[in-house]
Amino acid sequence: MVIQHIKQKSGMVEVNINGNGKLLLSIGSAKLYSDQEYKKHLIAEYKTFVLHKKMLFEYGDGSFYRRKRKIESLDKCLKYVDYLPNCTTIGICKIIQRSQPLLEHILPSPGNSSYGPQKEKLQKLLALSNKHFTAKE
Repeated sequence: MVIQHIKQKSGMVEVNINGNGKLLLSIGSAKLYSDQEYKKHLIAEYKTFVLHKKMLFEYGDGSFYRRKRKIESLDKCLKYVDYLPNCTTIGICKIIQRSQPLLEHILPSPGNSSYGPQKEKLQKLLALSNKHFTAKE
C-alpha cells in the first residue's frame, strides 16, 4: 500500500507517501486518494499474478498447463485483467473473491519451484481484497 501514515490535523489529513513526501488533504480527499491507490494496487497484484501464469502456460509442461479446464480458467482471468480498470474498488474486490476457484486452478504445478510462493501470493491477494470488501459492507 502506498499510504504509510495518516495523521489528522484540524479537519485535514497528513498523508505520508512511502516516506518520500507528505500531502495535506481534506478527510474526503484523503479517503478518495486512498481508495484510488488501493484500486491501483489490487489491479497490479492481480495482473502480475495472472500474467505469470500465462507465461507458465506458454512455456511450461504442456501435459499440466494445456488442459482444457486450465486454459478456460486462464482465459477468464485474462479477460478480468482488461476489465478491472473499469470497475470500482469494491467491484474489483468482489471479482477477485468470486474468481478464487479460477485463480487456484491456474496455480503452477505443485512440482514447480514457484508453486509455494505463488500460492502464498494468491492468499495475500485474496486477504487484501477480502479486507477491503468486508470493510465496505
